Amino acid sequence: MAYPTLYILTLADKVHEVWKSPIMVDAEGGDPEAQRKWGVGVAEASTKAFRQWIVNVACDNLVALFCGHVHFPHRDAFAAGRYQYVTGPGFTGGYRKIMIVP
Repeated sequence: MAYPTLYILTLADKVHEVWKSPIMVDAEGGDPEAQRKWGVGVAEASTKAFRQWIVNVACDNLVALFCGHVHFPHRDAFAAGRYQYVTGPGFTGGYRKIMIVP
C-alpha cells in the first residue's frame, strides 16, 4: 500500500521530473493512468477538504507528516511551523531518524 505524499508546490517539480506525473495527494494536472499506477487516486471531496484543513487551519496537534511515496528525501512546510518529511526508500539505504521530545 502506498502512502501518498501531500502536494506541496516546492515538491512538485522534483516529483514530476522523477515520476513524469504529480503523484501527490490533491495535485492538479496528473495523468489519471499514472496516478492509478502509482497508487494515487483522484482526490475526492473529503481528501480535498482534509488537505485544505491541515494547510489553512491552525491544527495545533498536527506538526508533521512523514511520507516516502516519491522515493527521494525532501522537507518543506505545508503550513507555518508544520512540515512534511519525505524520505528515500530503505532499499537504497534511505532513512530518517525521528526523535519526539516533550
